[in-house]
Amino acid sequence: MSSKTTTFACVICTALVLSPVFARAQSGSQGTDSLGDLAREQRSKNGKDGKQPTKVYTNDDFPAHPPDAVGTKKANGTANAKSDASGQKAHDEKYFRTKMDKLRANLASDNARLATLQKRMNGNVGYSPRSGGRFDQGLRDSIDSQKEKIASDEKAISDLIDQCRHEECKPGWIR
Repeated sequence: MSSKTTTFACVICTALVLSPVFARAQSGSQGTDSLGDLAREQRSKNGKDGKQPTKVYTNDDFPAHPPDAVGTKKANGTANAKSDASGQKAHDEKYFRTKMDKLRANLASDNARLATLQKRMNGNVGYSPRSGGRFDQGLRDSIDSQKEKIASDEKAISDLIDQCRHEECKPGWIR
């Protein structure tokens, strides 16, 4: 084939391929309604059928700040029944954090003291046969009293956790 024939064949093929596209573009711009016109027509059609239009919620329908979490006593208006009954205020985060820090420091100190006493007992540091074992008995008594202190420290921590639950504080306040 010659180059004239090839060029002519390409032009004919292009015209055949693009002619339906141009025909649709011309007829589409003249015969179709805009999207707004279609929406108005659909709204009027729904109104004639007796259907109520459904409510569309937007961000403007919701409050900017949601109310307190559902189920908390503060949201229900009965903020801490125990503290209201006794006339005390509910405690805040600072109270629980500082109290828990003090209790944990006491527990750590008492545990360290117990470890020291037990080490002394195991090594019999300061024991003399002349004392007749009185030193051992005094050390055992000290160990027992230290164990009682540790038990009371653990109970105080447990009581604070219970108090926090009753006052509905956040769990992070006592960690």
